[in-house]
Amino acid sequence: MLKSSLLLTLLSFLFLSAFSQEEKSDISKLMKNVKSIPAWYTTGYKYKKTNKSRFDGLDSAYIYITKLDTNAIPTLMHYLSDTTTTSIANTCLGGYFTYGQLAFFLINDIEPIPYFTVTKSQWDVLGECGTLPYGFLNYIKSRGQEFEKEYGVYFRSQDRQDWINRIRPLKKD
Repeated sequence: MLKSSLLLTLLSFLFLSAFSQEEKSDISKLMKNVKSIPAWYTTGYKYKKTNKSRFDGLDSAYIYITKLDTNAIPTLMHYLSDTTTTSIANTCLGGYFTYGQLAFFLINDIEPIPYFTVTKSQWDVLGECGTLPYGFLNYIKSRGQEFEKEYGVYFRSQDRQDWINRIRPLKKD
């Protein structure tokens, strides 16, 4: 009996580990296929509450990753410090977004990031790009490794659980 339950536990662990590695690989491939990001990160976007999803009409690779929900976050976290440029034009600052910025957008659309709690810095002036605080994209680009560490600490903290409990009733799609 003990041997069979130990074997079942081991097989479950191996299956979940293999699935997790495959999912990580899928996310990495999908990130390279993302060709656009939501308008709320580039323009003066105003979300109007309608019956349709705010993700309607967006890049299918972007949507697929967000639908993986919080399962995608551990993999996306490791991209936060990636300064490699994507092919996605940064229409508000010029140039192109980095994979670190793309990972930030994806994480933020899966689970909104409380900027102050994560960075311990004040970010209350909006205006740079869509709904982002002024200077935040440059912060991610220039201090990506630091932000990746800060977000990693936050991701495993009680602060995150408290934040999720506060925003859960608000998140609809």
